[in-house]
Amino acid sequence: SQWRCTAAQAASLGLPRSLDMALKALGAPIEKAKTGTRLINLFCKPQKDGRRVFPEDAPEKWEQFLDYNFDDVIGEQWIDQRLPPLSDEEQKVYELDGLLNSRGIPVDVDLAKRAIAQVRDIDERLQLRCLELTGLKASQRDKVLDWLQTKGCKIETLDEQSIEGELKKDHPARVLEVLELRLEVARAGVKKLTTMLDCVGEDGNLRGTHLYHGASTGRWSSLRVQVHNLPKGKEKDQERTIQYVEDGILHELTRPLSALSKSIRGFLRARHVFLCADYSAIEARVLAWLAGEEWLLRAFRNGEDPYCIMASAVFGRPITKADEFERFIGKQLVLGCGYGMGPPKFIMSCAKWGVSVLLPFSKKSVYAYRDKNKKIVGYWKAIEKAACAAVTTGKSQRVGVIRFFVKDIWLFCELPSGRCLAYPYPEVHPKMTPWGEPTEELSFMGMWKNKWLRETTYGGKLVENITQAVSRDIMVTGMQNAERDGFPIVMTVHDEVISDTPFGDDLEEFIRALIRLPRWAQGLPINAEGFRSERYVKR
Repeated sequence: SQWRCTAAQAASLGLPRSLDMALKALGAPIEKAKTGTRLINLFCKPQKDGRRVFPEDAPEKWEQFLDYNFDDVIGEQWIDQRLPPLSDEEQKVYELDGLLNSRGIPVDVDLAKRAIAQVRDIDERLQLRCLELTGLKASQRDKVLDWLQTKGCKIETLDEQSIEGELKKDHPARVLEVLELRLEVARAGVKKLTTMLDCVGEDGNLRGTHLYHGASTGRWSSLRVQVHNLPKGKEKDQERTIQYVEDGILHELTRPLSALSKSIRGFLRARHVFLCADYSAIEARVLAWLAGEEWLLRAFRNGEDPYCIMASAVFGRPITKADEFERFIGKQLVLGCGYGMGPPKFIMSCAKWGVSVLLPFSKKSVYAYRDKNKKIVGYWKAIEKAACAAVTTGKSQRVGVIRFFVKDIWLFCELPSGRCLAYPYPEVHPKMTPWGEPTEELSFMGMWKNKWLRETTYGGKLVENITQAVSRDIMVTGMQNAERDGFPIVMTVHDEVISDTPFGDDLEEFIRALIRLPRWAQGLPINAEGFRSERYVKR
Protein backbone atom coordinates (compact mmCIF):
# COMPACT_ATOMS: atom_id res chain seq x y z
CA SER A 1 0.00 0.00 0.00
CA GLN A 2 3.01 2.30 0.38
CA TRP A 3 4.44 1.40 -3.01
CA ARG A 4 4.07 3.45 -6.17
CA CYS A 5 5.32 1.65 -9.28
CA THR A 6 6.43 3.50 -12.42
CA ALA A 7 6.19 0.29 -14.46
CA ALA A 8 2.52 -0.03 -13.44
CA GLN A 9 1.95 3.64 -14.30
CA ALA A 10 3.49 3.15 -17.74
CA ALA A 11 1.56 -0.05 -18.48
CA SER A 12 -1.76 1.54 -17.50
CA LEU A 13 -1.08 4.31 -20.04
CA GLY A 14 -0.27 2.02 -22.94
CA LEU A 15 3.49 2.56 -22.62
CA PRO A 16 6.25 -0.07 -22.52
CA ARG A 17 6.84 -1.68 -19.15
CA SER A 18 10.62 -1.69 -19.77
CA LEU A 19 12.30 1.38 -18.25
CA ASP A 20 14.59 1.82 -21.25
CA MET A 21 11.75 1.60 -23.79
CA ALA A 22 9.41 3.77 -21.70
CA LEU A 23 12.05 6.52 -21.56
CA LYS A 24 12.50 6.33 -25.33
CA ALA A 25 8.73 6.28 -25.94
CA LEU A 26 8.34 9.47 -23.90
CA GLY A 27 11.30 11.18 -25.56
CA ALA A 28 13.25 11.44 -22.30
CA PRO A 29 16.63 13.18 -22.28
CA ILE A 30 17.90 10.20 -20.25
CA GLU A 31 19.24 6.98 -21.76
CA LYS A 32 19.95 3.76 -19.93
CA ALA A 33 23.53 2.51 -20.11
CA LYS A 34 23.97 -0.36 -22.58
CA THR A 35 26.26 -2.15 -20.12
CA GLY A 36 23.48 -2.67 -17.58
CA THR A 37 22.45 -6.21 -18.52
CA ARG A 38 26.06 -7.39 -18.61
CA LEU A 39 26.74 -5.92 -15.16
CA ILE A 40 23.54 -7.41 -13.70
CA ASN A 41 24.55 -10.83 -15.03
CA LEU A 42 28.02 -10.39 -13.54
CA PHE A 43 27.08 -9.33 -10.00
CA CYS A 44 23.52 -10.59 -9.51
CA LYS A 45 23.69 -14.10 -10.93
CA PRO A 46 25.96 -17.07 -10.18
CA GLN A 47 28.55 -17.75 -12.87
CA LYS A 48 28.58 -21.03 -14.80
CA ASP A 49 30.74 -22.65 -12.13
CA GLY A 50 28.29 -21.51 -9.42
CA ARG A 51 30.68 -18.87 -8.05
CA ARG A 52 29.42 -15.41 -7.11
CA VAL A 53 31.32 -12.29 -8.19
CA PHE A 54 31.75 -9.78 -5.34
CA PRO A 55 32.63 -6.06 -5.51
CA GLU A 56 36.22 -6.68 -4.47
CA ASP A 57 36.64 -9.15 -7.35
CA ALA A 58 36.00 -6.44 -9.98
CA PRO A 59 36.15 -2.99 -8.31
CA GLU A 60 36.07 -0.95 -11.55
CA LYS A 61 33.03 -2.78 -12.85
CA TRP A 62 31.40 -2.44 -9.43
CA GLU A 63 31.73 1.34 -9.69
CA GLN A 64 30.14 1.16 -13.16
CA PHE A 65 27.34 -0.91 -11.64
CA LEU A 66 26.69 1.68 -8.94
CA ASP A 67 26.55 4.42 -11.60
CA TYR A 68 24.15 2.30 -13.66
CA ASN A 69 21.80 1.89 -10.68
CA PHE A 70 21.97 5.62 -9.96
CA ASP A 71 21.01 6.37 -13.58
CA ASP A 72 18.05 3.98 -13.25
CA VAL A 73 16.78 5.90 -10.23
CA ILE A 74 17.04 9.18 -12.17
CA GLY A 75 15.12 7.57 -15.05
CA GLU A 76 12.35 6.32 -12.77
CA GLN A 77 12.08 9.72 -11.11
CA TRP A 78 11.74 11.37 -14.53
CA ILE A 79 8.93 8.97 -15.52
CA ASP A 80 7.19 9.43 -12.17
CA GLN A 81 7.18 13.21 -12.65
CA ARG A 82 6.01 12.88 -16.28
CA LEU A 83 3.16 10.39 -15.78
CA PRO A 84 0.01 10.76 -13.69
CA PRO A 85 -0.25 8.33 -10.75
CA LEU A 86 -2.66 5.43 -10.73
CA SER A 87 -6.13 6.47 -9.64
CA ASP A 88 -7.18 5.56 -6.10
CA GLU A 89 -9.30 2.73 -7.52
CA GLU A 90 -6.45 1.35 -9.64
CA GLN A 91 -4.00 1.65 -6.76
CA LYS A 92 -6.31 -0.73 -4.87
CA VAL A 93 -6.19 -3.14 -7.82
CA TYR A 94 -2.39 -2.89 -7.81
CA GLU A 95 -2.46 -3.72 -4.09
CA LEU A 96 -4.74 -6.69 -4.81
CA ASP A 97 -2.15 -7.84 -7.33
CA GLY A 98 0.53 -7.60 -4.64
CA LEU A 99 -1.65 -9.62 -2.28
CA LEU A 100 -2.13 -12.40 -4.87
CA ASN A 101 1.56 -12.55 -5.67
CA SER A 102 2.70 -12.56 -2.05
CA ARG A 103 0.08 -15.12 -0.99
CA GLY A 104 1.06 -17.51 -3.77
CA ILE A 105 -0.45 -20.66 -5.29
CA PRO A 106 0.04 -23.93 -3.34
CA VAL A 107 1.99 -26.60 -5.21
CA ASP A 108 2.11 -30.36 -4.58
CA VAL A 109 5.92 -30.29 -4.33
CA ASP A 110 6.40 -33.98 -3.45
CA LEU A 111 4.29 -35.10 -6.40
CA ALA A 112 6.14 -32.72 -8.74
CA LYS A 113 9.50 -34.14 -7.64
CA ARG A 114 8.27 -37.69 -8.19
CA ALA A 115 6.93 -36.76 -11.62
CA ILE A 116 10.20 -35.13 -12.69
CA ALA A 117 12.18 -38.22 -11.64
CA GLN A 118 9.88 -40.43 -13.71
CA VAL A 119 10.03 -38.01 -16.65
CA ARG A 120 13.84 -38.21 -16.71
CA ASP A 121 13.67 -41.99 -16.87
CA ILE A 122 11.03 -41.95 -19.61
CA ASP A 123 12.89 -39.30 -21.60
CA GLU A 124 16.09 -41.36 -21.45
CA ARG A 125 14.22 -44.40 -22.80
CA LEU A 126 12.67 -42.35 -25.62
CA GLN A 127 16.01 -40.83 -26.61
CA LEU A 128 17.67 -44.26 -26.69
CA ARG A 129 14.87 -45.67 -28.81
CA CYS A 130 15.18 -42.78 -31.27
CA LEU A 131 18.95 -43.40 -31.44
CA GLU A 132 18.25 -47.03 -32.32
CA LEU A 133 15.86 -46.04 -35.10
CA THR A 134 17.65 -43.03 -36.59
CA GLY A 135 21.08 -42.57 -35.00
CA LEU A 136 19.75 -39.29 -33.62
CA LYS A 137 18.31 -38.07 -30.34
CA ALA A 138 14.64 -37.11 -30.55
CA SER A 139 15.56 -33.71 -29.11
CA GLN A 140 17.73 -32.89 -32.17
CA ARG A 141 14.89 -31.09 -33.91
CA ASP A 142 16.49 -30.02 -37.20
CA LYS A 143 18.29 -33.32 -37.75
CA VAL A 144 15.16 -35.35 -36.96
CA LEU A 145 13.21 -33.18 -39.41
CA ASP A 146 15.81 -33.84 -42.12
CA TRP A 147 15.70 -37.58 -41.37
CA LEU A 148 11.92 -37.67 -41.68
CA GLN A 149 12.02 -35.81 -44.99
CA THR A 150 14.58 -38.25 -46.42
CA LYS A 151 12.15 -41.06 -45.55
CA GLY A 152 9.40 -39.53 -47.66
CA CYS A 153 7.57 -37.63 -44.91
CA LYS A 154 6.70 -34.22 -46.35
CA ILE A 155 6.44 -32.52 -42.96
CA GLU A 156 7.87 -28.96 -42.92
CA THR A 157 7.89 -28.23 -39.19
CA LEU A 158 7.77 -30.35 -36.04
CA ASP A 159 5.00 -28.54 -34.18
CA GLU A 160 2.29 -30.64 -32.54
CA GLN A 161 -0.38 -29.98 -35.16
CA SER A 162 1.91 -30.95 -38.05
CA ILE A 163 3.06 -34.15 -36.34
CA GLU A 164 -0.51 -35.16 -35.43
CA GLY A 165 -1.46 -34.65 -39.09
CA GLU A 166 1.38 -36.89 -40.31
CA LEU A 167 0.50 -39.59 -37.78
CA LYS A 168 -2.85 -40.01 -39.57
CA LYS A 169 -1.11 -40.75 -42.88
CA ASP A 170 0.07 -44.06 -44.28
CA HIS A 171 3.77 -43.83 -43.37
CA PRO A 172 6.05 -46.80 -42.64
CA ALA A 173 5.93 -47.99 -39.02
CA ARG A 174 9.46 -46.71 -38.38
CA VAL A 175 8.56 -43.17 -39.48
CA LEU A 176 5.38 -43.18 -37.42
CA GLU A 177 7.30 -44.28 -34.33
CA VAL A 178 9.89 -41.50 -34.78
CA LEU A 179 7.07 -38.96 -35.12
CA GLU A 180 5.56 -40.28 -31.87
CA LEU A 181 8.93 -40.08 -30.13
CA ARG A 182 9.50 -36.50 -31.26
CA LEU A 183 6.01 -35.51 -30.14
CA GLU A 184 6.65 -36.92 -26.68
CA VAL A 185 10.07 -35.42 -25.92
CA ALA A 186 9.02 -31.96 -27.13
CA ARG A 187 6.18 -31.57 -24.63
CA ALA A 188 6.62 -28.03 -23.30
CA GLY A 189 4.10 -28.61 -20.53
CA VAL A 190 6.47 -31.04 -18.80
CA LYS A 191 9.09 -28.27 -18.54
CA LYS A 192 6.59 -26.25 -16.50
CA LEU A 193 7.05 -28.74 -13.65
CA THR A 194 10.75 -27.93 -13.43
CA THR A 195 9.98 -24.21 -13.57
CA MET A 196 7.38 -24.73 -10.85
CA LEU A 197 9.93 -26.25 -8.49
CA ASP A 198 12.52 -23.60 -9.38
CA CYS A 199 10.06 -20.86 -8.39
CA VAL A 200 8.33 -22.40 -5.38
CA GLY A 201 9.06 -21.09 -1.88
CA GLU A 202 10.03 -23.04 1.22
CA ASP A 203 6.38 -23.27 2.21
CA GLY A 204 5.46 -24.86 -1.14
CA ASN A 205 3.74 -21.80 -2.58
CA LEU A 206 4.39 -20.48 -6.07
CA ARG A 207 4.70 -16.69 -6.01
CA GLY A 208 5.09 -13.85 -8.50
CA THR A 209 2.97 -15.44 -11.24
CA HIS A 210 0.58 -12.54 -11.93
CA LEU A 211 1.52 -9.36 -13.78
CA TYR A 212 -0.65 -6.32 -13.09
CA HIS A 213 -1.94 -4.70 -16.30
CA GLY A 214 -0.14 -7.33 -18.36
CA ALA A 215 -2.55 -6.70 -21.25
CA SER A 216 -3.40 -3.28 -22.66
CA THR A 217 -7.00 -3.70 -21.47
CA GLY A 218 -5.85 -4.00 -17.86
CA ARG A 219 -6.16 -7.74 -17.55
CA TRP A 220 -3.52 -9.78 -15.78
CA SER A 221 -0.96 -11.82 -17.68
CA SER A 222 1.36 -14.53 -16.34
CA LEU A 223 4.99 -14.68 -15.28
CA ARG A 224 7.26 -17.63 -14.55
CA VAL A 225 5.01 -20.72 -14.72
CA GLN A 226 2.49 -19.02 -17.07
CA VAL A 227 -0.69 -20.12 -15.28
CA HIS A 228 -2.69 -18.36 -18.03
CA ASN A 229 -1.32 -20.81 -20.58
CA LEU A 230 -1.58 -24.23 -18.97
CA PRO A 231 -2.60 -27.13 -21.28
CA LYS A 232 -6.28 -28.04 -21.18
CA GLY A 233 -6.67 -31.71 -20.35
CA LYS A 234 -9.83 -33.58 -19.43
CA GLU A 235 -10.55 -33.94 -15.73
CA LYS A 236 -10.77 -37.75 -15.79
CA ASP A 237 -7.50 -38.00 -17.72
CA GLN A 238 -5.83 -35.64 -15.22
CA GLU A 239 -7.02 -37.72 -12.26
CA ARG A 240 -5.73 -40.89 -13.93
CA THR A 241 -2.33 -39.39 -14.75
CA ILE A 242 -1.88 -38.01 -11.23
CA GLN A 243 -2.67 -41.46 -9.83
CA TYR A 244 -0.09 -43.07 -12.14
CA VAL A 245 2.53 -40.56 -10.95
CA GLU A 246 1.65 -41.30 -7.30
CA ASP A 247 1.99 -45.04 -7.99
CA GLY A 248 5.33 -44.53 -9.78
CA ILE A 249 4.07 -46.08 -13.04
CA LEU A 250 3.74 -43.06 -15.32
CA HIS A 251 5.64 -44.97 -18.02
CA GLU A 252 2.72 -47.41 -18.36
CA LEU A 253 0.52 -44.74 -19.91
CA THR A 254 0.27 -44.38 -23.68
CA ARG A 255 2.19 -41.20 -24.49
CA PRO A 256 3.07 -40.63 -20.82
CA LEU A 257 4.72 -37.23 -21.32
CA SER A 258 1.77 -35.97 -23.34
CA ALA A 259 -0.58 -37.15 -20.60
CA LEU A 260 1.56 -35.43 -17.96
CA SER A 261 1.75 -32.22 -19.97
CA LYS A 262 -2.06 -32.05 -20.10
CA SER A 263 -2.25 -32.65 -16.33
CA ILE A 264 0.03 -29.85 -15.09
CA ARG A 265 -2.92 -28.04 -13.50
CA GLY A 266 -3.27 -30.93 -11.06
CA PHE A 267 0.08 -30.14 -9.47
CA LEU A 268 -1.50 -26.98 -8.05
CA ARG A 269 -3.07 -28.45 -4.93
CA ALA A 270 -5.15 -26.51 -2.41
CA ARG A 271 -4.06 -26.20 1.21
CA HIS A 272 -7.78 -26.37 2.08
CA VAL A 273 -10.06 -26.53 -0.96
CA PHE A 274 -10.09 -24.63 -4.24
CA LEU A 275 -13.27 -22.73 -5.06
CA CYS A 276 -13.12 -22.13 -8.81
CA ALA A 277 -15.63 -19.84 -10.51
CA ASP A 278 -15.78 -18.82 -14.15
CA TYR A 279 -17.77 -15.86 -15.43
CA SER A 280 -20.24 -17.23 -17.99
CA ALA A 281 -19.83 -15.68 -21.46
CA ILE A 282 -18.87 -12.41 -19.78
CA GLU A 283 -17.67 -10.70 -22.96
CA ALA A 284 -20.84 -11.55 -24.90
CA ARG A 285 -22.94 -10.20 -22.02
CA VAL A 286 -20.89 -7.01 -21.65
CA LEU A 287 -20.92 -6.37 -25.40
CA ALA A 288 -24.71 -6.77 -25.56
CA TRP A 289 -25.05 -4.36 -22.61
CA LEU A 290 -22.73 -1.76 -24.15
CA ALA A 291 -24.37 -1.92 -27.57
CA GLY A 292 -27.95 -2.28 -26.30
CA GLU A 293 -28.57 -5.55 -28.18
CA GLU A 294 -31.91 -6.27 -26.53
CA TRP A 295 -32.64 -9.80 -27.78
CA LEU A 296 -29.28 -11.00 -26.44
CA LEU A 297 -29.71 -9.18 -23.12
CA ARG A 298 -33.20 -10.63 -22.78
CA ALA A 299 -31.91 -14.15 -23.44
CA PHE A 300 -29.22 -13.83 -20.77
CA ARG A 301 -31.65 -12.28 -18.25
CA ASN A 302 -34.33 -14.90 -18.77
CA GLY A 303 -31.98 -17.87 -18.68
CA GLU A 304 -32.66 -18.70 -22.32
CA ASP A 305 -29.99 -20.24 -24.53
CA PRO A 306 -28.63 -17.46 -26.80
CA TYR A 307 -26.61 -19.98 -28.80
CA CYS A 308 -29.75 -21.87 -29.80
CA ILE A 309 -31.55 -18.63 -30.65
CA MET A 310 -28.64 -17.53 -32.84
CA ALA A 311 -28.44 -20.95 -34.50
CA SER A 312 -32.17 -20.81 -35.22
CA ALA A 313 -31.57 -17.62 -37.22
CA VAL A 314 -28.84 -19.37 -39.22
CA PHE A 315 -30.68 -22.61 -39.96
CA GLY A 316 -34.17 -21.17 -40.28
CA ARG A 317 -35.77 -23.57 -37.80
CA PRO A 318 -35.99 -23.96 -34.00
CA ILE A 319 -32.71 -25.28 -32.57
CA THR A 320 -32.43 -26.99 -29.18
CA LYS A 321 -29.49 -28.21 -27.12
CA ALA A 322 -30.03 -31.64 -28.66
CA ASP A 323 -28.88 -30.19 -32.01
CA GLU A 324 -25.19 -30.26 -31.11
CA PHE A 325 -23.65 -29.09 -34.41
CA GLU A 326 -26.20 -26.32 -34.94
CA ARG A 327 -25.84 -25.07 -31.36
CA PHE A 328 -22.05 -25.17 -31.73
CA ILE A 329 -22.31 -22.84 -34.73
CA GLY A 330 -24.58 -20.51 -32.76
CA LYS A 331 -22.15 -20.50 -29.85
CA GLN A 332 -19.16 -19.70 -32.07
CA LEU A 333 -21.09 -16.83 -33.64
CA VAL A 334 -22.20 -15.29 -30.33
CA LEU A 335 -18.79 -15.65 -28.69
CA GLY A 336 -16.61 -14.98 -31.72
CA CYS A 337 -18.29 -12.57 -34.14
CA GLY A 338 -18.90 -9.66 -31.80
CA TYR A 339 -15.78 -7.82 -32.94
CA GLY A 340 -16.17 -8.03 -36.71
CA MET A 341 -14.88 -11.53 -37.46
CA GLY A 342 -15.32 -12.33 -41.16
CA PRO A 343 -16.12 -15.65 -42.90
CA PRO A 344 -12.49 -16.80 -43.45
CA LYS A 345 -11.61 -16.30 -39.79
CA PHE A 346 -14.84 -17.98 -38.71
CA ILE A 347 -13.72 -21.08 -40.63
CA MET A 348 -10.44 -21.07 -38.68
CA SER A 349 -12.30 -20.50 -35.41
CA CYS A 350 -14.43 -23.60 -35.98
CA ALA A 351 -11.39 -25.62 -37.09
CA LYS A 352 -9.75 -25.05 -33.69
CA TRP A 353 -12.55 -27.15 -32.24
CA GLY A 354 -12.18 -29.82 -34.91
CA VAL A 355 -15.23 -28.67 -36.87
CA SER A 356 -14.83 -28.10 -40.61
CA VAL A 357 -17.13 -25.62 -42.38
CA LEU A 358 -17.03 -24.44 -45.99
CA LEU A 359 -16.84 -20.82 -47.12
CA PRO A 360 -20.45 -20.52 -48.43
CA PHE A 361 -21.82 -21.77 -45.09
CA SER A 362 -19.39 -19.56 -43.17
CA LYS A 363 -20.61 -16.51 -45.11
CA LYS A 364 -24.22 -17.44 -44.46
CA SER A 365 -23.53 -17.84 -40.72
CA VAL A 366 -21.54 -14.60 -40.29
CA TYR A 367 -24.06 -12.54 -42.24
CA ALA A 368 -26.89 -14.10 -40.19
CA TYR A 369 -25.08 -12.94 -37.05
CA ARG A 370 -24.73 -9.41 -38.39
CA ASP A 371 -28.36 -9.31 -39.47
CA LYS A 372 -29.50 -10.56 -36.05
CA ASN A 373 -27.18 -8.16 -34.15
CA LYS A 374 -27.63 -4.84 -35.93
CA LYS A 375 -27.01 -2.87 -32.72
CA ILE A 376 -23.61 -4.51 -32.25
CA VAL A 377 -22.64 -3.94 -35.89
CA GLY A 378 -23.69 -0.31 -35.57
CA TYR A 379 -21.68 -0.05 -32.36
CA TRP A 380 -18.45 -0.91 -34.21
CA LYS A 381 -19.01 1.97 -36.60
CA ALA A 382 -20.10 4.45 -33.91
CA ILE A 383 -17.06 3.70 -31.71
CA GLU A 384 -14.62 4.04 -34.62
CA LYS A 385 -16.20 7.31 -35.74
CA ALA A 386 -16.09 8.75 -32.19
CA ALA A 387 -12.44 7.77 -31.66
CA CYS A 388 -11.37 9.35 -34.95
CA ALA A 389 -13.42 12.51 -34.28
CA ALA A 390 -11.83 12.94 -30.84
CA VAL A 391 -8.39 12.92 -32.46
CA THR A 392 -9.20 15.16 -35.42
CA THR A 393 -11.30 17.74 -33.54
CA GLY A 394 -9.74 17.57 -30.09
CA LYS A 395 -13.25 17.50 -28.63
CA SER A 396 -14.74 14.90 -26.33
CA GLN A 397 -16.96 12.31 -28.08
CA ARG A 398 -19.50 10.04 -26.39
CA VAL A 399 -21.13 6.78 -27.48
CA GLY A 400 -23.52 5.57 -24.78
CA VAL A 401 -21.48 5.00 -21.60
CA ILE A 402 -18.14 5.34 -23.44
CA ARG A 403 -16.31 8.65 -23.86
CA PHE A 404 -13.26 9.45 -26.00
CA PHE A 405 -11.05 12.46 -25.40
CA VAL A 406 -7.50 13.58 -26.15
CA LYS A 407 -5.10 14.78 -23.46
CA ASP A 408 -1.37 15.36 -23.82
CA ILE A 409 0.00 12.49 -25.99
CA TRP A 410 -2.95 10.12 -25.45
CA LEU A 411 -6.32 9.30 -26.88
CA PHE A 412 -8.24 8.18 -23.81
CA CYS A 413 -11.28 5.91 -23.84
CA GLU A 414 -13.18 6.44 -20.58
CA LEU A 415 -15.02 3.32 -19.43
CA PRO A 416 -18.19 3.25 -17.32
CA SER A 417 -16.04 2.50 -14.25
CA GLY A 418 -14.16 5.77 -14.75
CA ARG A 419 -10.96 3.97 -15.73
CA CYS A 420 -9.43 4.92 -19.07
CA LEU A 421 -7.84 2.90 -21.84
CA ALA A 422 -4.90 4.82 -23.28
CA TYR A 423 -3.71 5.00 -26.88
CA PRO A 424 -0.38 6.89 -27.09
CA TYR A 425 0.41 9.28 -29.96
CA PRO A 426 -2.87 8.81 -31.90
CA GLU A 427 -3.10 9.79 -35.55
CA VAL A 428 -5.93 9.74 -38.09
CA HIS A 429 -5.23 9.52 -41.81
CA PRO A 430 -7.52 9.23 -44.86
CA LYS A 431 -7.65 5.90 -46.66
CA MET A 432 -9.79 4.02 -49.18
CA THR A 433 -11.86 0.97 -48.34
CA PRO A 434 -11.49 -2.21 -50.45
CA TRP A 435 -14.69 -1.02 -52.17
CA GLY A 436 -13.15 2.29 -53.22
CA GLU A 437 -14.92 4.44 -50.62
CA PRO A 438 -13.05 7.16 -48.69
CA THR A 439 -12.73 6.62 -44.93
CA GLU A 440 -10.36 7.32 -42.03
CA GLU A 441 -7.83 5.12 -40.29
CA LEU A 442 -6.82 5.49 -36.64
CA SER A 443 -3.34 4.51 -35.50
CA PHE A 444 -1.32 4.78 -32.29
CA MET A 445 2.00 3.62 -30.83
CA GLY A 446 2.03 0.32 -29.02
CA MET A 447 4.07 -2.74 -28.09
CA TRP A 448 4.22 -5.49 -30.69
CA LYS A 449 6.59 -8.44 -30.17
CA ASN A 450 8.73 -6.38 -27.78
CA LYS A 451 9.00 -3.52 -30.25
CA TRP A 452 7.53 -0.03 -29.96
CA LEU A 453 5.68 0.36 -33.25
CA ARG A 454 2.82 2.28 -34.81
CA GLU A 455 -0.22 0.08 -35.27
CA THR A 456 -3.59 0.68 -36.86
CA THR A 457 -6.95 -0.16 -35.36
CA TYR A 458 -10.61 -0.17 -36.37
CA GLY A 459 -14.10 -0.24 -34.90
CA GLY A 460 -14.31 -3.96 -34.14
CA LYS A 461 -10.89 -3.97 -32.47
CA LEU A 462 -11.70 -0.88 -30.38
CA VAL A 463 -14.95 -2.54 -29.28
CA GLU A 464 -13.00 -5.67 -28.34
CA ASN A 465 -10.63 -3.56 -26.20
CA ILE A 466 -13.56 -1.81 -24.52
CA THR A 467 -15.51 -5.03 -23.89
CA GLN A 468 -12.52 -6.85 -22.41
CA ALA A 469 -11.64 -3.82 -20.27
CA VAL A 470 -15.18 -3.51 -18.87
CA SER A 471 -15.20 -7.28 -18.22
CA ARG A 472 -11.92 -6.89 -16.35
CA ASP A 473 -13.35 -4.09 -14.20
CA ILE A 474 -16.33 -6.25 -13.27
CA MET A 475 -14.06 -9.17 -12.43
CA VAL A 476 -11.82 -6.93 -10.29
CA THR A 477 -14.86 -5.75 -8.34
CA GLY A 478 -15.87 -9.38 -7.82
CA MET A 479 -12.39 -10.30 -6.58
CA GLN A 480 -12.40 -7.40 -4.15
CA ASN A 481 -15.87 -8.43 -2.94
CA ALA A 482 -14.65 -12.00 -2.41
CA GLU A 483 -11.60 -10.83 -0.43
CA ARG A 484 -13.82 -8.69 1.82
CA ASP A 485 -16.18 -11.64 2.31
CA GLY A 486 -13.34 -13.85 3.54
CA PHE A 487 -12.40 -15.75 0.38
CA PRO A 488 -8.63 -15.38 -0.19
CA ILE A 489 -7.90 -15.25 -3.92
CA VAL A 490 -4.80 -17.16 -5.04
CA MET A 491 -5.17 -17.02 -8.81
CA THR A 492 -7.08 -15.50 -11.71
CA VAL A 493 -6.93 -17.06 -15.16
CA HIS A 494 -8.72 -15.18 -17.96
CA ASP A 495 -12.38 -15.11 -16.77
CA GLU A 496 -11.80 -17.50 -13.86
CA VAL A 497 -11.15 -16.70 -10.19
CA ILE A 498 -9.76 -19.26 -7.72
CA SER A 499 -9.80 -19.09 -3.92
CA ASP A 500 -8.08 -21.47 -1.50
CA THR A 501 -10.31 -21.47 1.53
CA PRO A 502 -11.28 -23.66 4.52
CA PHE A 503 -14.89 -22.68 3.79
CA GLY A 504 -15.36 -25.18 0.98
CA ASP A 505 -19.10 -25.41 1.55
CA ASP A 506 -19.58 -21.74 0.71
CA LEU A 507 -19.27 -22.01 -3.08
CA GLU A 508 -22.57 -20.25 -3.71
CA GLU A 509 -21.59 -17.41 -1.40
CA PHE A 510 -18.26 -17.12 -3.25
CA ILE A 511 -20.08 -16.88 -6.59
CA ARG A 512 -22.52 -14.31 -5.20
CA ALA A 513 -19.55 -12.15 -4.18
CA LEU A 514 -18.06 -12.37 -7.66
CA ILE A 515 -21.25 -11.37 -9.46
CA ARG A 516 -22.21 -8.55 -7.08
CA LEU A 517 -22.13 -5.66 -9.53
CA PRO A 518 -20.65 -2.21 -9.00
CA ARG A 519 -23.07 0.72 -9.18
CA TRP A 520 -21.98 1.69 -12.70
CA ALA A 521 -22.87 -1.76 -14.13
CA GLN A 522 -26.46 -2.04 -12.92
CA GLY A 523 -28.65 -3.83 -15.45
CA LEU A 524 -25.83 -5.99 -16.81
CA PRO A 525 -26.97 -9.65 -16.71
CA ILE A 526 -23.87 -11.24 -15.19
CA ASN A 527 -23.48 -14.84 -14.03
CA ALA A 528 -20.79 -17.29 -12.97
CA GLU A 529 -20.51 -21.04 -12.52
CA GLY A 530 -18.16 -22.83 -10.16
CA PHE A 531 -17.02 -26.00 -8.44
CA ARG A 532 -14.92 -27.25 -5.52
CA SER A 533 -11.73 -29.17 -6.11
CA GLU A 534 -8.70 -30.46 -4.21
CA ARG A 535 -6.54 -29.86 -7.28
CA TYR A 536 -6.79 -27.19 -9.96
CA VAL A 537 -8.61 -28.52 -13.00
CA LYS A 538 -10.36 -27.20 -16.10
CA ARG A 539 -14.04 -28.11 -16.36
